[in-house]
Amino acid sequence: MIVKMRQIPGFDLLKFIMSLFIVAVHMQLSDTLIVSNYLLLGRGVRTLQNLGVPTFFVISSYLFFRKCYAVGV
Repeated sequence: MIVKMRQIPGFDLLKFIMSLFIVAVHMQLSDTLIVSNYLLLGRGVRTLQNLGVPTFFVISSYLFFRKCYAVGV
């Protein structure tokens, strides 16, 4: 059974941005900025990095269960 779902382009953009923050976590970007005397920028990046994984997980879970509900699983 094929179910036509309405796309939510804002979610795709937000997931892309959060995936970049997840990559930044693995690159330890905020630590590099803090050590390089960019303390305020480093703290801002760290805050955004900490939001990356939970936001990505919540959006992906919403889209997954929305699709399951539409299919009837």
